[in-house]
Amino acid sequence: MFFIVDDILTVADLRRAQTLIGQAKFVDGLVTAAGPGKRLKANVEMEVSERYLSLVELLDRAIESSDELGMRLFPRFRTNPIVNRYDVGMFYDVHVDAPIQGGTTQFGRASGRFGQNFIRTDYSMTLFLSDPSTYDGGELELRLHGEAKRIKLRAGSAVCYSTGIPHCVHTVTKGTRIAAIYWFQSLIRDVQVRSVIWEQYLLERQLRTAGLEEHAQKAATIRSNLIRYMAEL
Repeated sequence: MFFIVDDILTVADLRRAQTLIGQAKFVDGLVTAAGPGKRLKANVEMEVSERYLSLVELLDRAIESSDELGMRLFPRFRTNPIVNRYDVGMFYDVHVDAPIQGGTTQFGRASGRFGQNFIRTDYSMTLFLSDPSTYDGGELELRLHGEAKRIKLRAGSAVCYSTGIPHCVHTVTKGTRIAAIYWFQSLIRDVQVRSVIWEQYLLERQLRTAGLEEHAQKAATIRSNLIRYMAEL
């Protein structure tokens, strides 16, 4: 249902990202809220500008370089990020993200990747961009089978979770919390199949580490055939 990927951004990339964010203009976060969301949300979001585009390019490179994200998400499409900022007193109450992103639909309006029409939101990702020691509150809370899981990661790390999970951002009580929010449509729609492929990939790596290359190659062939059978293009 969710997983964490540490240190997607290098130290240098994180420093550059924070510089771009520090120079950017932010606008009321209600511009990307629709319907009931307008009553739940109090934050600001990075305005689309040259600095925003430079930040997107930097973050995209890091995401596309992550083998773990690639093997666990199997992304076909992703949105451009909403880079949001929560200052003291800001929050996002419990909600579920829209099932479709990329334009105006019956489910509301949201930002899509440039030149892209609509995507089905299989996964949401919060990429933390603020050092957790610089702010209090601001935890991302996932509501999982009646239990609340609070997540606050070091800058440059991300949590990915099935988009249908109810979640919220707790009120920031000190400092500022900044994160980039992405949505992904996967080539493999079924979350259980994605999980099986990931476990198989880990087994393949373990076989290689143990020097069992022939067995690892057989495992890789099975994984490739499973992906070919299950992928939606």
